[in-house]
Amino acid sequence: MKHLVGVAISLFGLLLIGCGGPNKANVELRKQNQRLQDELKVLKQQNEGNLATIAAFKKSGDTNIALAGEQLSQLFTVTKIDIASLSAIREGGLKIYVTPRDSDGDIIKSAGAITVEAFDLSHADKPQIGHWEFAAQGSGKNWYESWIVRGYALECPLSAPPAIAEVTVRVSFTDTLTRRVLTAQKVITAPPATQPSAK
Repeated sequence: MKHLVGVAISLFGLLLIGCGGPNKANVELRKQNQRLQDELKVLKQQNEGNLATIAAFKKSGDTNIALAGEQLSQLFTVTKIDIASLSAIREGGLKIYVTPRDSDGDIIKSAGAITVEAFDLSHADKPQIGHWEFAAQGSGKNWYESWIVRGYALECPLSAPPAIAEVTVRVSFTDTLTRRVLTAQKVITAPPATQPSAK
């Protein structure tokens, strides 16, 4: 009987040891597992958000994501445009040279959509005589460089030549990268007629 009691006490002791405090390694492993699951959940949510943003841009047809101000400050971007003095009234219409410049005043080749409007200010009731739009896509074909001028060379045809010696031109340039809309205005004239050579 005493032997059975001793065996029972030994078994009870082993049972108590087995039901003792949890193993520290197992506890730490469970904590790491839970932490990784939480991180994975956050990453999945972020990925779903990114996919939704991309889908929204694709649906709207707008794939150009605007850059933050700090990012833009590190890039060379167009901050103004000039209408070059070579712009003039030509036979059949207008020839307009548009020069994009950065913040230092240097010429910079940048893609963008250009709108040109021409006005005869002597007709107050209906001054606009022309409106032309040049898409950003394929704008490189209009880029022109010479020792006199660098920029976009734009042909703006008119159904009838203007009956005046000067035309006011307003140009809007929408930069593809920054989405800035820059404008310039200038009065242009016809180039002087070639003088006959003296005999």
